[in-house]
Amino acid sequence: RNGFKRGQHYFVVIFHGPELGSAALVGVCTKEAPIHSQGYVPLLGQSPYAWAWDLSKKILRHDSQERGSYGEDVKMQMKIGMLLDMDEGTLEFDLEGVYLGIAFFGLPRNTCLYPAISAVYGNTEISLIYYGQPILG
Repeated sequence: RNGFKRGQHYFVVIFHGPELGSAALVGVCTKEAPIHSQGYVPLLGQSPYAWAWDLSKKILRHDSQERGSYGEDVKMQMKIGMLLDMDEGTLEFDLEGVYLGIAFFGLPRNTCLYPAISAVYGNTEISLIYYGQPILG
């Protein structure tokens, strides 16, 4: 519902289960990104309007392309931290408080971006918690 055009924004994502499945993704998108698809598709990151970390395959996705390996093994109940920095145009992640580095540079700055999650496993329960501006230092 709420998107962001400026500032830094920190979120925590938790997959409660029952499983991650074959296509569990976390990232950001514009309102133009598709949100429905037929079949088991890693929907987030399949368009030019979304940037995502594919947790199942440990790769980054944008515009239907794999953008390299990234991250560590994610298990149920782990806290996935996501920092969206609209001033710098970056998206960064941490896993259980361990910093994983910048995942994406060059995000559009004058476009509203929204946190997004994609999962194909049936009855998957996911929490998205917004913490606001991070405390750095």
